[in-house]
Amino acid sequence: MRTILYGQAPSRRSGGKIAFVGAPNGTLLAELAGVPADTFHELVDCRNLLTEYPGRSGPKGDDFPMAKARSAAAIERGTWGAHDVVLFAGRSVASAFRFGTLDWFEWTRAQDGQLVVLIPHPSRVNHMWNDPAVHAAAARVLRDAIAGSRVRALEVQVERIEQELVRRGRSE
Repeated sequence: MRTILYGQAPSRRSGGKIAFVGAPNGTLLAELAGVPADTFHELVDCRNLLTEYPGRSGPKGDDFPMAKARSAAAIERGTWGAHDVVLFAGRSVASAFRFGTLDWFEWTRAQDGQLVVLIPHPSRVNHMWNDPAVHAAAARVLRDAIAGSRVRALEVQVERIEQELVRRGRSE
């Protein structure tokens, strides 16, 4: 049971690789989570909502075609079953999943039971990251998300062991 983190789309320089891996924004998220980058990517299933770079939008940003993002979000929503925690990196991503009214760092539950939270997009052009309070809040959310996933994974392991013991008890 892992945490899943959605970014918007691959950057024009990423070549479509896994979201946040080897990128400065991924390094920031790992640092805030208090784990090395490779460990972060073992604990957090990082995905881009869009599979291709959508192009520029103005002098300091990238386009995010909402209709295409909502279609992708509807498909992605079906993959949440293996995840207990869903993080949205940016309000646009949250909006694509119909969680656009969340406040920053506010935990809520999805209809399927997953914990859902919104963090600012970790882009260098996002001025929210200039505020130390945002760093502190994001660190708390990321650490809680990873801890929650670890606890849930252990609970699932215990449930499976208990089920196996019951099954063995019946067959002996």
